Amino acid sequence: MKNLNWALAAASAALAMSLAAPALAQTAAPPPAPAAPPAPATEPPPEPTGVRANLSSAWTALTSGHVYAGIGGGAADTSGFDGTSLGVAVSGDAYKASAKGLLGYQFSRIIGMEVQYASLGSRTVNGNFGSLQGSASTSASQYSFAFTGAIPIGDNFSLFGKLGDSRNHMNASNFCIGTPGVGSGFCSQYGGDKSDVMWGIGATYNFNPHFSVRLEYEDFGKFSKTAGANGGSIATGGVNPGDIRASNLALDLIFTF
Repeated sequence: MKNLNWALAAASAALAMSLAAPALAQTAAPPPAPAAPPAPATEPPPEPTGVRANLSSAWTALTSGHVYAGIGGGAADTSGFDGTSLGVAVSGDAYKASAKGLLGYQFSRIIGMEVQYASLGSRTVNGNFGSLQGSASTSASQYSFAFTGAIPIGDNFSLFGKLGDSRNHMNASNFCIGTPGVGSGFCSQYGGDKSDVMWGIGATYNFNPHFSVRLEYEDFGKFSKTAGANGGSIATGGVNPGDIRASNLALDLIFTF
């Protein structure tokens, strides 16, 4: 009888263990997944050298710049009208209102290039020879291409300079004193086109990345010849030839894109 009880107890224990095993298997945590192998290291591309490096730097400079446009106004001055020669006294207006427009490309904060057109106003030229008097009017304009340079002074302020070629134009006009062919009367023809080196200096203030103002002085070099002690040739009278020069002082508004 005692042996039978032991057998029943052993059988009951075995049955309980067999019933509990699936439940324990379901609650046990799964084994961790194996770690992924590390990705193979890649070498960075080699840096360009020599000619490739120079071309790369030039391309970066060209593509990292910005376009700007501007309008300006100020006072244009001319010299070379006034004087006396062979008894003929000639005088001409000096400062006149000017207006201009410009378009440029800034390679960096320091170097750029720009084209511009400027109207330098109309002037009256007066002359007298004894009791004989005469007058004429003429207008001047120019367009130019120039390289620009800047010296930054702080974050918003910089000094400015330009150097280039200016195509200068002065409208042709007859300048007559008295009646040609009668007594001491004669006429002079002046006007035309002339190219010369132009330069400018000034300062720029940036209000923000898209708007700035620039105050600059520009010298456009020689314009066409005209009648006077320092310029032109008179058909009958022999006034010494020379050249008219023009300059401009302007305030420009610059818009950066």
